[in-house]
Amino acid sequence: MLFVFDPLGDVLVDAIRTGEATQDEWSALRRALIAAGSFLRREVDDLPTILSLIERTPALCARLREKQTEWRPRIVAELKRINATPPEPPIITSVRVAAALESLWIILGEWAASGAGDDLNNLLDAALGALSPTARG
Repeated sequence: MLFVFDPLGDVLVDAIRTGEATQDEWSALRRALIAAGSFLRREVDDLPTILSLIERTPALCARLREKQTEWRPRIVAELKRINATPPEPPIITSVRVAAALESLWIILGEWAASGAGDDLNNLLDAALGALSPTARG
């Protein structure tokens, strides 16, 4: 079942790669999460049901977390590649990426719980805005 999420790492990295090199990391991560949400809504049939099943099944939830952990180094590397500002300590980018990825699952969970009625981008702005004022759209 989780194979539907396999392309997500590429979607996230590609969205960062195609953005402006001058964007701050939060803006690049926001763009990547929007791309991920769009991909999932477009490509995954009955996404709310799948997300609900994952939420209720510890083994599926754990495996999805493993996938997320596998994507993180590639996302961090792409952010470092496009970053035009002086580099920060590596842990800062890693923490931002981890927070953004975790936010994605929280956002998708809220969206699924609303019966796919909530606006995904509004949820994204609210979640990332809680982490950084520059992360809002």
